[in-house]
Amino acid sequence: MKLASFAIGILAFLLTANTAQAELMGISFYNITNNGNENIANQLGAEVRDRSEAFDYFGEAIASDEVLFTFTNNVDSGINSNIGEIYFDDGTILSQTRIIDSLGGFTKYTGGTIKPGNLPSGNNISPAFVATAGFGADTTKNPKNGVNATIDILGIVIKLQTGLDFGDVQTALTDGPLRLGLHVRSIGAGAADFSDSFVSNPFGDGPAAIATPIPAAMWLFGPALLALTGVIRRKPQKLS
Repeated sequence: MKLASFAIGILAFLLTANTAQAELMGISFYNITNNGNENIANQLGAEVRDRSEAFDYFGEAIASDEVLFTFTNNVDSGINSNIGEIYFDDGTILSQTRIIDSLGGFTKYTGGTIKPGNLPSGNNISPAFVATAGFGADTTKNPKNGVNATIDILGIVIKLQTGLDFGDVQTALTDGPLRLGLHVRSIGAGAADFSDSFVSNPFGDGPAAIATPIPAAMWLFGPALLALTGVIRRKPQKLS
C-alpha cells in the first residue's frame, strides 16, 4: 500500500509540476466600424499564453519574460473575412516582438512597419487607439496570406519590459493600458472592398479557454505509473 501511495504521489506531482504555473487568457473583440454591414466580432478571437502554456499547447519554446499572443478567425461558423493587420496599443508593457506564422493552417505576416500605421478609425473611439510603433503584424504584400480560415493561427511573441510578468499583461488587458486592434478585410463573399476595425474587450468577455493538453511528462510516465499501481494493488495468490 505504501508503494502504491508513492506511485500515485509521483503521478500527482508530475501533473501539478507541469501545469500549476500555466497561464492562459482569452480575448474577444468589438467592432468600431461597420462598413460591410456585417458585425463579425464574435468570430474573431485572440489568446495570450505564458511560457508553460505556449510549450504545452503549441510546442513553442519562449523565454520566461515573453508571452505568446495567438489570433484566430472562425470563418466556418461565420462570414468570409481576412485579418489583414494587427496592432498593439501599449502603455509600458511591451519590449519587442517576433512573429510565428502558421501555428495552424497557413499565414504569412511581416512585422516592423505596418500600413496603415494606425488602426483605421482608431482615433474615433475614446480613449483613442494609438498603435505602438514596431509592434504587430501585416500582410500588405499578399493579403490572402492572412488569418482567413478557421484553421489559421498566427502567433506573435512579445518580450516584456524588465521586471514584468504574465500577471502584468492580464492587468493591462483588463484595465486598458494594453489593447489589441484588428483590421479585417474582404468581409463577406465578393465584398473585397469592405473592411472593418475591431478592438479588444476587457478581460471577462473573452472566449472560453482552450483545454491544456496533458503535459509531456504525463504521457511518458503516466501509463507506467498507473500500471505499477495496478500491479501493487493485486492481491498475492495463495500457493496450493
